[in-house]
Amino acid sequence: HSLVRDVRLPRAAAGLIAGAALAAAAILLQAVTRNPLAEPAMLGLTAGGALAVTAVAGFWPVACGRIVRMGDDG
Repeated sequence: HSLVRDVRLPRAAAGLIAGAALAAAAILLQAVTRNPLAEPAMLGLTAGGALAVTAVAGFWPVACGRIVRMGDDG
């Protein structure tokens, strides 16, 4: 009973919230472009998102003061 309440229910709620946010973003994109078939790649959002993920993944260790070197186990 506690497994459902402590683990599965919060994950399900987070999934519902994330899905609702993605649906709202899609509706907003379609409304702004006045195109019912609008997609993120049409405005370059896919490439921008990939660039942001790459930048954060590359600079996060440096920003946190942790530089990971190849072959360094510490």
